Amino acid sequence: MIYFALAATGLKGGSRLLIRMVWGPTTGEQAALVLSETPGKGNGSSNGLTAREREVLAHASKGQTAAEIADALCISRRTVEKHLEHIYDKLDVESRVAAVTRVFLS
Repeated sequence: MIYFALAATGLKGGSRLLIRMVWGPTTGEQAALVLSETPGKGNGSSNGLTAREREVLAHASKGQTAAEIADALCISRRTVEKHLEHIYDKLDVESRVAAVTRVFLS
């Protein structure tokens, strides 16, 4: 799998935009394009989550399994599960639904 990332910093409010492109191992076809914005200080609440934890939670909010999130982010399934554990601890919740609701809907 080929992985390419481009980050833009110095955006309004200190935000950071990250663009990731992942190509399949044999076909060379684009498999995923992931855009993520990390708010700067004073630009919304991060709820104590890291940028990567928010990225994992965004994928989880789409109903993706840990294996699907792992493939999309080029990390192991176990790493995704560990990120989710940290998310639940930081947000004091016990499920994906509760975490998504707390971060994206409140």
